[in-house]
Amino acid sequence: MHATLSSQMFSGIKNDMVRNIFLLFVLCFLLFPAACKKENTHAENMISGLQNLPGIWELRSAKGGYAPGFGGDFTAGNGTKWSFTDSTYKRYSKGNFYDSGIYKLSSGINPATSTTMNAMLLNSDTILPFYFHIANDTLTLYVGVIEADGIMDKYVRIENP
Repeated sequence: MHATLSSQMFSGIKNDMVRNIFLLFVLCFLLFPAACKKENTHAENMISGLQNLPGIWELRSAKGGYAPGFGGDFTAGNGTKWSFTDSTYKRYSKGNFYDSGIYKLSSGINPATSTTMNAMLLNSDTILPFYFHIANDTLTLYVGVIEADGIMDKYVRIENP
């Protein structure tokens, strides 16, 4: 009787161990594909939804900033533009090129709206992200908080990539 009880206990422990090893194997099998993600700049820089950043955007309105003459509405053809590819940008003021580099998309809490938004990190600058929102071919950019010399600019898409 003692031998039968010992063999049943051993059998139960053995079954539990086999089940645990099997579950561990299944868990590893399911998690392995997630760990093997290929880097892709284009995929990283895609914004959810149908609208995306690449293209040319021209300024239509500006708020904030304390520079004299800054702010208000702007007409089509004013020449203040952003041009985006999948990973690079160029900036123009009144039709004149003045800045370029690479950008990476991220997200964070926009201090101007206290909401989670997409953010552009220009040339790996994590100190001053450009928070943005795209809706109906309008790109709204936030830099800082308007009340503290920040800006909110609205651009319209004038050219697709």
